[in-house]
Amino acid sequence: MKHILKIVWRIGKKNGISLILFEILYRTAVMMAGGWMLNRVVAFLLRQQKFSYLTAENYGEFICRPITVLFSVLFLVLLAFLLLVEISAVFRAVQCSVAGRKIGALLLAKEGIVSSLQFIRRHPVFWPGYVLGTLPFLGLHFIIWEIMNVKLLEFTVVRIVQTFPVKWMLIVFCVLLLAGSAVISFSLPYCIAEGKRIRTGLKIAAVRIRRRPGAYVAGVLALQGVTLALTAAVYLLSALVGVAGIMLFIKPSARISGVLIYGLQAQRFVAVFCGSAGILLGLMSVGIAYYPGRGRRNLKLPGAFFRRRLAVRLLTLLAVAAELGVIGYQTFYIGRIHNTVLDSFSVTAHRGGANMAPENTMSAMEYAAETMVDYAEIDVQETKDDVLVLLHDTSLKRTTGYQADIWDMTYQEVVQLDAGVRFANRFVGERIPTLDEVIEYSRGRMGLNIEVKDNGHNRNIVSKVVQCLEEHDFVDQCVLTSMNYSFLQQAKELNPDIRTGYIMTMTYGSVRDIDAADFFSVKYTYVTAAFVQEAHSCGKEVHAWTVNYPGDIQRMITYGVDGIITDDPALAHEVYLGAGNAQSSFGSLLRYVIK
Repeated sequence: MKHILKIVWRIGKKNGISLILFEILYRTAVMMAGGWMLNRVVAFLLRQQKFSYLTAENYGEFICRPITVLFSVLFLVLLAFLLLVEISAVFRAVQCSVAGRKIGALLLAKEGIVSSLQFIRRHPVFWPGYVLGTLPFLGLHFIIWEIMNVKLLEFTVVRIVQTFPVKWMLIVFCVLLLAGSAVISFSLPYCIAEGKRIRTGLKIAAVRIRRRPGAYVAGVLALQGVTLALTAAVYLLSALVGVAGIMLFIKPSARISGVLIYGLQAQRFVAVFCGSAGILLGLMSVGIAYYPGRGRRNLKLPGAFFRRRLAVRLLTLLAVAAELGVIGYQTFYIGRIHNTVLDSFSVTAHRGGANMAPENTMSAMEYAAETMVDYAEIDVQETKDDVLVLLHDTSLKRTTGYQADIWDMTYQEVVQLDAGVRFANRFVGERIPTLDEVIEYSRGRMGLNIEVKDNGHNRNIVSKVVQCLEEHDFVDQCVLTSMNYSFLQQAKELNPDIRTGYIMTMTYGSVRDIDAADFFSVKYTYVTAAFVQEAHSCGKEVHAWTVNYPGDIQRMITYGVDGIITDDPALAHEVYLGAGNAQSSFGSLLRYVIK
């Protein structure tokens, strides 16, 4: 461990500035150009395949199209080349540092490209797969960030975890994947620096790891510890500077809104930094394991392109300029939207207020009415004998304790079940209500957000719900929502006056062609200011679900959503009315950022 950290110090002392400059310039260029290119390619693919948008319900069809697969392969090949250039450049920096020589940032980039092209000529077919095989090991931090940031990836991972038959097998697979990726990573220097064949490099790396597994594990853990320490330091520094800037330049009424948006941006920056540092230090651990004893051979280098003092000043100026730019943007952005986002805002009690009473029951409806919500959100399904009842799950197990699916039960059987005892003893005897009962109770008290569930056993459920609303003369006091877009189309055909909402777990692309939806109900983690603006430009509202924490509620308000769906309506009203802005001390704002 001490030896490893000593070499890391030597690398930082000799070529740390050049390496940091290379990483900043290279990653900035790659991410800006790559992001621009990826957005336009996805937009092109959507247009070509007649998709106006992507959501959780249609993305599987989109990614399985031949043209999407083709472009995905091309993107992976490009990603492999960019990664190969970075790997080659970092190896060269480590080699020079071990040999006691300096190398400039631009020369690192040049040698990285040259080494990469030479490697590709030796392995014209297998090189993309080989290089991408290093990502689970080298880019673990970055991959986790991308999964969290790119909601399509997050949703896909969740689906995989939920559907995987045996969870421990998934864990074993991930461990084996990381182990195999580590072997590939440690074989890279032999293939890139020495020109060995891939198979030979893998054999050498596997043998060396088996001989000294502790040393390799120690090296990786030591540098990952450095990554976490650097990340924490950068995060804390950015939080302190950002909060100080907000306290100085943003008016008190908008400080919490400002710090919430700044906090998200700071988190994104730090996550990218962590991912980049993780890849960099992972490559350094690979280089350290290889280069001692080899680094002094065949080194013919010109002087460094950047001098140390100039580089330090340049980095400082870039950091200061970036931070001032962020603070300036916050001042403009928050000042522009803060006074307009509160003009129209509704609060909806999720399942009637699921934190305070058994969900989808009359007690929940009573709580929702007492808290003066605009709407109570309810889930509607039908029994075996076609009675519309309130139930979220297809199974009755979670809410009543009885193991059965709703479509296998008659209403007389369902009404005998206790829907309150599993929530709290004081709700013993609570039963599952019908849609008719809830409509009559809600009349004059609040509106209803009726989600029509698609459980695969529906028998014209949309027409039954519409008929029920018309019979009770309740069309003007409700909205009808669903994750199944065809349900909304059916509702509009039956009664165009019914307001409809499309429930979306994630979204990408234009929503202008979603004509059957009057508004969008989007999971709050997927809501962005850009999406809200896009929807508003089409004359459609955005409602966020399920928002239960003060910071998240305030962030949705800041983004300009038209309403939120929450388990705690009282808290939502408190934040909406501005109680959260009463205390905006430096310490409280800092806690918001580092939360």
